Amino acid sequence: MIKTPIISKKGFCIILLVIALSERSTAMNFCQTPTSHSGKTARAGTNSPGNCQINKTETLISEGEETLSTENLKILGVQIKGHVDLDASMILRIFDQKNGTLFSEERAKRGLEKLENLSAIKSAYFRKVYNSKRNGVYLILTLQKARTFSIYPTASRTFANKLSIGLTVSESNFRQRNENFDFSVLFRGATILRATWDKPYLADMPVLGFHCNIKYKDYRYPYPEFEEIFLNDKVKRLESAVSLHIHIKDSFSILISPGIDRIFGEGPVLRKNIGKNIFAESHEGLFSTLEISMRAGKVNNNVYPTSGFKLNLSRKDWGLFNKNPSINSNQYSFRGSFFFRIKRPIFLIHSRSVISNSGLPLILLEHLGGETSIRGYEYGVFRGDNSFLTRCEIRLPVNFTDISDIRNTLIPLDFNIFLDTGMCWNDDTPISKELLHSGFGCSINVISPDRGILRIGCMWNRKTAGKFYLDIGRNF
Repeated sequence: MIKTPIISKKGFCIILLVIALSERSTAMNFCQTPTSHSGKTARAGTNSPGNCQINKTETLISEGEETLSTENLKILGVQIKGHVDLDASMILRIFDQKNGTLFSEERAKRGLEKLENLSAIKSAYFRKVYNSKRNGVYLILTLQKARTFSIYPTASRTFANKLSIGLTVSESNFRQRNENFDFSVLFRGATILRATWDKPYLADMPVLGFHCNIKYKDYRYPYPEFEEIFLNDKVKRLESAVSLHIHIKDSFSILISPGIDRIFGEGPVLRKNIGKNIFAESHEGLFSTLEISMRAGKVNNNVYPTSGFKLNLSRKDWGLFNKNPSINSNQYSFRGSFFFRIKRPIFLIHSRSVISNSGLPLILLEHLGGETSIRGYEYGVFRGDNSFLTRCEIRLPVNFTDISDIRNTLIPLDFNIFLDTGMCWNDDTPISKELLHSGFGCSINVISPDRGILRIGCMWNRKTAGKFYLDIGRNF
């Protein structure tokens, strides 16, 4: 006969105490800021003892009840699932759902949008679990890791009106701190070296961010009308700046960007008695720069937006802190883009304007015409101290509907109809309709979801026959 063990009252009380402590320990495993043994912030998705992802937490959650109405209930804890190479404290701060506060569906959705804007996160969603015993709600935040490192070919027609080709190395989660680092090198049409580092948000002061960039350019001045007046048309220039990014709101920020502009050699150099009274030469030297910008905008996709807007207003000064500089100029710039969709077609309006003081050196003159501005005209045929340009487009996706969901599309394509209008003028030139020039055409766009657009099309103006063109890049 099998004897049944008898548990004394004292043993029974000990068992109840152990169960109670186990549940208390389980509840405490829902933490706001996970920490490791060393006291440092743990990575989201790791299994350190301080992290929110402990099996006992799962046991407690299974005892809860799903509820449709969790508004104004106290948040008992936030659990992070999914391996993402970001500080968990940063994720929780951006998600903005703190222990002990009242749950807000609207605030949680805004937090998800902010998280999905981080380069290291491909997608984010959360689940609410109601705990009737504590009359509160637990949040389970699930994150999917995005690919952040890439090496890809780069091409550009900028500066020299000749195709430059090269490579770009990009890491959008540099040092695992949501920092962006890019390095590009291009040769052939123009030699271009470019490096940028960007930290959108500081850990302790998310209202602030930093951006650094340095660019070296070596090319020949590309505009045909200047060929006869140059002794030397070479341009060698090094530009650098450090920007303080102040986030006033999610969709509005201010940038303060001091920097330096170094011009090497003596080019471009004008021939004697030709153009001397019209153009200011670009002298060799080191010049201080200061640019102050205001940015606003919100789009649903950075590469191929279908709704939203982008606005940028800035002033840049050269030689502001130099004594008797040979370049002492300033420019006001405006850029605006608007996107909206009516059923399948996508409508776009891009506009930009530059207003400068007179006496600009050649390298700072505005030029319009060509594939990157007024399509249908030769490259840079219109020039002046000031410029205005508007480009209107209608895009019709051919083999996709949503650019963010193209897993089954080998090469995303769209058909594009465009109209470009712009003008250049000097301060002493009255603005008239004779300065206004327009071009129009159509194209097939080959779209990379990550890197931009390849445009192949035909362009016309009112006075010439159409011609084919090829352009690589983003909107402007």
